This record gives sequence, C-alpha cells and structure tokens, in this order.
Amino acid sequence: MTQMSKKSGFTIIELMLSMAFISVLLLSIVMISIQAGKMYNRGAVLRSLNQSARDVGDVMRRDFLQANRQQLMTERSGEDLAGVSRDGLVLKITNGLAESGRFCLGQYSYLWNTAKTLDQISDEDDLSTNPAVVTVDGQPINFVRVADPDGALCKQVAGPDNNRYPHALNPDGNITSLLKQPIDKDDVVLSVYNLRVVPLVDRGDEGLFKISYMVGTSKASEIASSEDEEGAPVINTMDQTCKPPNQDESNFDFCAINNFEMIVRTNG
Repeated sequence: MTQMSKKSGFTIIELMLSMAFISVLLLSIVMISIQAGKMYNRGAVLRSLNQSARDVGDVMRRDFLQANRQQLMTERSGEDLAGVSRDGLVLKITNGLAESGRFCLGQYSYLWNTAKTLDQISDEDDLSTNPAVVTVDGQPINFVRVADPDGALCKQVAGPDNNRYPHALNPDGNITSLLKQPIDKDDVVLSVYNLRVVPLVDRGDEGLFKISYMVGTSKASEIASSEDEEGAPVINTMDQTCKPPNQDESNFDFCAINNFEMIVRTNG
C-alpha cells in the first residue's frame, strides 16, 4: 500500500515577490536616510550662517554705541578717486574683478573682501599690487575688526597706490576675524556679499544708522545669478537664493545666503 505525503512550502514566485518587497523596503530606507542627511546638512549650514551673522551684528552694535555721530559724518572723502565709491559710511574699492569695503568708527574699523573676490583669487595673483584686496601677511582677509583709534584705514595715503587707502594690514595690530579665514582658494567659508551703513537720524552727537549686510557661503558661483549687459554673471542679491540642484555648479545642500538688517545708534 502506497502512502502519499504532501509537504507545504513557498513557490519560486512567492519567494521572488517576498525578496522584491524586502528590496523595495531597504531601498526606501536608504533613500529616506540620504534625504534626511541632506536636510540635516542644509539645516546646519543655515544655523551656522544665522548665528555668525547675529554675532557680527552684536559686535557692530556695541562699537556704534561708543562712536561719535559727528565724527562719523565729517570724515567722508574719496568719492573722487577712480574705483572708489561711498555708500553711506561704507567706502567701496574696486579694481578689476576685486572688490572690498570698509567703514571706520573712530576706535575700530571694519574691513572685508567680498565673497566674489575671495572666490576669484588664485594662488598666482599678486595681491600686494591690487589696492582693492585687503591683506594680512600677504593673505586676503575675510571680514575683520581692527583697532584703529584715528580712523587711519579710511584716510587716503600717498604712495605707490596713487593716493589710495591702506590695504595691507599690520599683522602685529589688534585684528579680530569676525568670519572664519579661508585656508586656501577651495576652502568654503561664510563671507560678506554686501554691507551698507546709512544714517537715519542726524542730530547732535547721537544718531541712528541702518546696517544692512548680506552674508553667505563664499563660493559665489553657487549663488543664483543673472547676466549683465556684457554677459558677465551678476549675483541676484534680491532673491538671496542658491542655485537649484538642476543647474551647473550647484551645491544646494551646503550653500546659504541671507540678508540681515538692524538699527544702531551712537551715544556721544
């Protein structure tokens, strides 16, 4: 007598369906993890940008409280020089593709090279001959605060720079870096795209000033831009946005730019 036994199990199709489901599940977990990592990185960059900008604003606010309005408004010169313009209290100096800015408060002076300048400087550039690039020990600065009791950094000096302004800072002076200094050309840090200081109230020794400053990651090529009449890229400072991921040179997860404004006052 023959006895037949029936064994239960999975068919090949059932096993393939199960493996496909597990594969899709694992792939979804990996993709979610990658996306979460990107969101974390972008959040960390934005948080660092906002914190650094607030710290810079606090320092400037304290220095303005120690400044004298009348002195700030009377020490204004240099608009007649080629490559030099004034925007409120800020002196802007340009030469070729390089641009820097500065303003002096009587006790302390603030100087910076723009992000576009830092992004375009190469190791072969002779920075000592470019009056629009502020340097320390031959290296371009980012954004610094310098002890400058007589405001000498905002006064024209005679010499090889054709009555320009000092652009090689004394390394032995009291210099404080407000934003991290780039180690080399490829190092991406936070830097200044634009800074304005304009008077709002002009009365006696006291005065109100509006400070507007745009800070972002120093790789200017990653910021959304348009073209000028000659086809050169112009950073879109109005939108304050980074290039989207579908554009060339985009680094959306590690790019950030924002504009900050505050009202400060002098106090004698």
